[in-house]
Amino acid sequence: MQVRLDTDAEGYINGWTGAEFADEGDTIVEVDTDAIVIGATKLVDGTLKIDEAKQAELYAPKPTTEQQLIASLSLRLAQLEAKS
Repeated sequence: MQVRLDTDAEGYINGWTGAEFADEGDTIVEVDTDAIVIGATKLVDGTLKIDEAKQAELYAPKPTTEQQLIASLSLRLAQLEAKS
């Protein structure tokens, strides 16, 4: 698929636009958009390269608010027990 890639300051792809919607002068590339991991893929020498460490960081499961509260309360309880 021919697209114009949108990248962040570090060069990671954070979106794309079909070539038909690109502005004049934009760089158009032929890539398989299904192979892009948003925020963890760069275009290097015409090839998509996925940064696996960045992907793991971005897509790691995030604790829920409830899990964060339980962890915080558990820590406080442990600190109180240690003082007594």
